[in-house]
Amino acid sequence: MNISLNLYSGSFSYAEIPKMFKNIIGVTGTLRTLSKYENKIIKDVYKINQNTFIPSIYANILGEEWKKKILIEKERNEYD
Repeated sequence: MNISLNLYSGSFSYAEIPKMFKNIIGVTGTLRTLSKYENKIIKDVYKINQNTFIPSIYANILGEEWKKKILIEKERNEYD
């Protein structure tokens, strides 16, 4: 016999958390890929009006070498 006790203690939206702060730093690395509609939300809802893009540290360390280290195998037996 199984018995459970489900307690509901509340909920909140993670999307509302940034609105609680005066300054927002370090949002995401994907801001460059947002659509016009998504950018409008960032500006209008979250009041983020200035952006600074910093390249990934991994791109700086590896340079173009990372491209040589990626292998795409077509068959499962080629994974080794």
